[in-house]
Amino acid sequence: HLQKVKNMTFKEGHEFKIRIKPKDDCNTFAINIGHDSENIAMHFNPRFSDNTIVCNSLSGGCWGDEQCEGILPFSPGEECKVCW
Repeated sequence: HLQKVKNMTFKEGHEFKIRIKPKDDCNTFAINIGHDSENIAMHFNPRFSDNTIVCNSLSGGCWGDEQCEGILPFSPGEECKVCW
């Protein structure tokens, strides 16, 4: 189930909070913050099957280096809050 928020003003010093509850059978999901589908400043991608969170950015359609964290502080079916 894809949700999009458009035309949101997000500037340096602002805080972004999102509350999510992945479905019980969820393997992965992503939160993308950026100007468009070719320019994503923050790609946040928990992968439950690998017990990993992958963060990345996309500039002009080219992905940057992945940053991986091997600890998931939440589980499918459990509500969590993500803040930037």
